Amino acid sequence: MTTATTEAPPTSTSAYPIDFEPSLVGRSLYASRRLGKIDSAALLTTMLCLLYLMPGRLIVPNLTYAGRPALLVCLLLFSMWVLARLNPWLTMVGPQPLRWAVLAYFLALLGSYLAGLLRGLPSLEANAQNFGVLQVCELIGVILVTADGLPNWDRLRGVLRVLVWCAAFCALVGIYESVAKVDIAHYYNIPGLELKGGFVGFENRGVGFRVAGTATHYIEFSAVMAMAVPFAIHIARFGKKVWHRRAAVFCALVCAAAVPVSISRTGVLALLAGLLVMMAIWNWRLRYNVLGAGVMVIAALMVLRPGLLGTISAMFTGADEDPSISGRTQDYALVSHWFAQRPWFGRGPWTLVPELYQGLVLDNQWLYTLVTAV
Repeated sequence: MTTATTEAPPTSTSAYPIDFEPSLVGRSLYASRRLGKIDSAALLTTMLCLLYLMPGRLIVPNLTYAGRPALLVCLLLFSMWVLARLNPWLTMVGPQPLRWAVLAYFLALLGSYLAGLLRGLPSLEANAQNFGVLQVCELIGVILVTADGLPNWDRLRGVLRVLVWCAAFCALVGIYESVAKVDIAHYYNIPGLELKGGFVGFENRGVGFRVAGTATHYIEFSAVMAMAVPFAIHIARFGKKVWHRRAAVFCALVCAAAVPVSISRTGVLALLAGLLVMMAIWNWRLRYNVLGAGVMVIAALMVLRPGLLGTISAMFTGADEDPSISGRTQDYALVSHWFAQRPWFGRGPWTLVPELYQGLVLDNQWLYTLVTAV
C-alpha cells in the first residue's frame, strides 16, 4: 500500500495542515503527526507565559512549590506524553535521541531514589526526595513533548518567539524594580492563588541591591535572562517577519541589560559564554554591531544605576575576600566526606535539607548532584 497523501483539514486557525501529515506507525497503519487533538505548541506557550509573567512564589492553594501554575502545566505535558506513547495513533513516530537521553537520566535518578530509601530517610529528607522526583517528571514532560509534539520548524519558531517575549517582560520588570526601587511582585494579586514563602524582595550587595523580577531567586533571574539572549539574537537575524526581527532586537537588549541588575556572577558568565560561542560563527559586521549595542547597554546602566558596574567588577576582582566564595569552598570537605560514603548512587536526590544540616545550602549544582544523585 502506498503512503497516503491526503491531508486532513485543520480543525482551528492555530492548526497547520502539516500537523496532520500521516506517518507510518505499522504495516498499512498511519497516524497523525500531532499528539492527538491537543496542540503541544499551545500548551508549551501557555506554560512559558505562566512561568515568566507570574511571580514564582504564587502557587495553587494547599500545594507545594510544584503547585505553581506553570509547573502544573508541565505535569500535564508529562502525563500527556505517557498516554500518547500507549497508543500509536496519538504519538509522533521516528527516531528521537532525546528519549534515550531522558531515559538514561531517569533511570539514574531512580537508582539514587532507591538508594535513599534503603539508607533510611528522616521525614524531611523523604518529602524533599519525593518532591524532587515530581519536579523531574515536570521537566521531562517539557523535554519530551517539545521533542515529539512539535511537528515542524514553524511551530518550534513560534514557541521560541513566545519564550523571548516572555523573558523580555521579566527583564523589564527587573529593570524597573532596579531603577524605581519598587518591588512589583507585591502588587500581584491573582484570584485563586496564594503566596508561598513570601516574595523575594531586594537584597543589598556591595553598593547596590539585587532584584529578581518574577523569578524565585536572583541567580535564577540572571541565568534565565542570559539564556534568553542567544535565542533573541537568532530571531533578530532569521525571523521571517520584519516586526519579529525588530521585536527580537529589543528583547535581546533588555534581557542583556537585566543580567547585571541581579548582581550575580552566574548570569554575567553565562551571558559572556553564550555570546562567545555565537561570535565564533558571526561575520565581523555582526560582531561590531553587537559590540556597539553592548556599549550602549553599559552606558545606559551607568546612567540609570550609578555604581552598579563597579559592584559587579568587584565581585570578580575581589573574589578572594568575598564571603560567598569562601562559604562555597568550605563545603568541599563535606562533599568529599559524603561522596566517600556513597560514591555510586549518592545519598538520595534532594536530600540535603538545610534544616537538618545547620542551614547548609550547597550552591554548586555539580557537587550537589555528585553527592545526592550520582
